Amino acid sequence: MESIKAGIVPPSLAKDMPPAPPGVSQELPSAPVALAEKKPELDLALLPDEIDEETVKKILDQADEMHVEVLTEANLRRAVAQLERRIKKNQQDRIRHAEDPEKWIKSEVDLDEEIKRWKQLAADPALYPLFIEARGLELLLSLLNHSNQDIQLEVIDVLAEFTDADTLAECKNPQEILNKLVEHQLPELTVETLQRINEESGEDEQRGVSHCLSIVENLLESEPSLAGKFTKFQKLPNWLLRRVRNPVGGQPTAFDFNRLYASEILVVLLQNSAEARESLGAKQGGDAVDKLLRAVAVYRKRDPESSQE
Repeated sequence: MESIKAGIVPPSLAKDMPPAPPGVSQELPSAPVALAEKKPELDLALLPDEIDEETVKKILDQADEMHVEVLTEANLRRAVAQLERRIKKNQQDRIRHAEDPEKWIKSEVDLDEEIKRWKQLAADPALYPLFIEARGLELLLSLLNHSNQDIQLEVIDVLAEFTDADTLAECKNPQEILNKLVEHQLPELTVETLQRINEESGEDEQRGVSHCLSIVENLLESEPSLAGKFTKFQKLPNWLLRRVRNPVGGQPTAFDFNRLYASEILVVLLQNSAEARESLGAKQGGDAVDKLLRAVAVYRKRDPESSQE
C-alpha cells in the first residue's frame, strides 16, 4: 500500500478506478526507473599496503573492462599491460585447472581476442619503438611457445603484418627496429614455429605456414644479409626443400600456394647467401640439386595448369 500513499497506483487496481472527470488525464504515472548502478572506481593510491583477495579481484576486473579499442601513444603502455594480464591469467588457470579445460578455456578465448587487437599496430609504425620498449614484442614472442597452437598461429598472423617491409620502412629508424627483431630471436622462433605446423590439419594451419613464410620474406626484403642467419641453423633451407618437393596431399602433380611460396623463399636465400648455396650443394653432396630437379621434373611431361603454377 505504500505505493498508493505515494500517489502511484498499481496497474492491478487501475481497472477498478472510476472514469476521470473531463479534462483530467487518467494516464497512470510511470513507475520509477532504477538508474544503472555505477561501479565505484578504485583509487589505487588510497589502498592499504595489504589488501584482501576480493579487493585484488575487483581491481583486476575493473582493469579488464577498460579495453583499448584504438592504439595510441597515450594508451599503448596500458594496452601492453592488459595483454600481460591476459597471459598471466591464462597461465594461472591452466596450472590450477590442468585437468579441467572448462575452467581455463574462457581465459584462453580472452587471450586470443587480446592478441587479435594488436593487428592494428601495423597501421601506425610510429608506435613500434614504444611497443618494443614496453615489452610488447617480448610478450607476443613468448606466446609462440604456448600449448595451444591456435594461439601461436594468431601471434604469427600479427607478426606477419608487423614485419611488412613497407610498414617497417615507414618507421623513424627502420634499422633499429630490425635489430630489435633479430635480438629477440624472431628469425629462429619463426622457423621453429613453421616446423611445428602440420598443413594437413586444415586451412588454419596452411594460413599459418603462409604467415611464417611472410615473416621470413619481410625480414629478407628489409635486410637481405639475414639470408646468412636463416641459413646457419639449417632448419629453414631443409624445410623449404621438402616443401618444394612435397605438395599438400602428397600428390607429385598437385599445386598449392605454399609450395610456390616456399620455392620463392628458397630462391631469395640462394641469391643472397653464398653459405646457402654451399649448404644446399657441396655440404649435402649435391643431393639438394637433385631434389630440386626432381621437383620440376613433373613439367617435362605436362604444362602448368595455371599462370600461378
